[in-house]
Amino acid sequence: MMKSFKRWFQLTGEDRGLLVSSLLLQASIRVGLWLVPFSNVQRLTVRWADRKGVAGVGRAERVIWAIAATSRLVPRCTCFVRALAAQVLLQRCGCETALRVGVAKKRNGQLKGHAWLERNGEVVVGEMEDLSQYTLLPLWKQRSREDGLDV
Repeated sequence: MMKSFKRWFQLTGEDRGLLVSSLLLQASIRVGLWLVPFSNVQRLTVRWADRKGVAGVGRAERVIWAIAATSRLVPRCTCFVRALAAQVLLQRCGCETALRVGVAKKRNGQLKGHAWLERNGEVVVGEMEDLSQYTLLPLWKQRSREDGLDV
């Protein structure tokens, strides 16, 4: 416990703020998905993503780090929640991403799903050994107000 406090205070103020934002965003998305239809959560994520943050590749790497570091603190934080939260925070940094959702059949015939986030064709959140086993559902990009989404 003491080690965690020591590490917390060794972080920059910007990183601490990013960790708090990441934690609150993932928790909000998780609760939102429990309580309201996905379309409502999507509308909120568009609003959150429209807020601009600090741009840059280094900043994008810190967002990915913050998502990974805080996701274990959110109960039932699924791959979809992590990918969606990362997409919001990365869009704030000016990074274009694509949220991918795929399904595959388990050995017992049941379907399993997985979500991951790609940036420039590379998986940045939700990497797995064999993503090729998943059949992709239609691509879902973060929509913006310019896309005509009524937010």
